Amino acid sequence: MKGKTTNKSGDLDYMKISKNVLGALVALSFAGVTLTACDNEVKGPKAEVSEPEKVEEKAEAPKTEEAEKPAAAAEEKAAAKELAINKEASKIEFTGAKITGKHDGGFKDFDGKIMVGEDGKVQGVNFTVNTKSVFTDQEKLTGHLQSADFFDVEKFPEAKFESTSVKEGSDAKTEDGKAYSHTVEGNMTLHGITKKLAFPAHIDASGDKVVASTDFVIDRSTFDIVYKGKPDDLIKQEVQLRVNFEAPKQ
Repeated sequence: MKGKTTNKSGDLDYMKISKNVLGALVALSFAGVTLTACDNEVKGPKAEVSEPEKVEEKAEAPKTEEAEKPAAAAEEKAAAKELAINKEASKIEFTGAKITGKHDGGFKDFDGKIMVGEDGKVQGVNFTVNTKSVFTDQEKLTGHLQSADFFDVEKFPEAKFESTSVKEGSDAKTEDGKAYSHTVEGNMTLHGITKKLAFPAHIDASGDKVVASTDFVIDRSTFDIVYKGKPDDLIKQEVQLRVNFEAPKQ
């Protein structure tokens, strides 16, 4: 009988091919993980968060020229014209992320007003949101956001923002390097908690309508929304909020 021969050269070639194939598969897997990681970033300027100012009652002081300036400013603000937003042309949306990706959502039921002074400049932007109207790109996620883990819509059916000042100029820039036109400050109430926010915005009141928009990132734990997610798929604290309003002048 003839003994079985072994082609060592062929075995070596097979081993090299196997290693190359395995290496390629590992590289593809790593690339897939990298791509997934890149797709779960929440981008945008971060809102400045602080405690809302407390209004304290003080004894009435003698009126002076300096003391009358805030009163005059208050009267001017009170005289501002309120413009109701066009809901069909306006949006309130958000983006949240986790380890494996991100989800987009928003609110279907909301109302808003833009206050314009006699000089035509925007003095304020206010809005209220029906939290029960939240929606996302997944039906199961929408239901979860309505629960006590997140918005707890039965206990807190409304969220709102009331501006305290609108100033021209901003140090923040968009992702493509464009400067925001204004800085808005005000109090946001969400999940039963009120915080003072300052964020950049684009505001244009030059035409027959006022257009106001903003996109900023905020830490949801600021409003005690702290659900972490699954151990192998943790949810990020940062959420991007996007508001786009149009309000006709007539």
